Amino acid sequence: MLLQSKILSPSGECIAHQPRIGIHKMCDKNHLGILGVKEEDILPLTEGEEKMVKLGEGYVLVVKRIK
Repeated sequence: MLLQSKILSPSGECIAHQPRIGIHKMCDKNHLGILGVKEEDILPLTEGEEKMVKLGEGYVLVVKRIK
């Protein structure tokens, strides 16, 4: 599974973007896992589907499955 992700600030501005990342790497403690993001928050996703995960303080993670 290959994902695209971006973190949006409370004003809607993209402050971080990852064009291609695997689910396990995304959720490990060296990446978004440090912010509390778990695989269960993202899955299930079908190809082309997007999901939003609230990170706190108004920040949002937007994840899209690309493969």
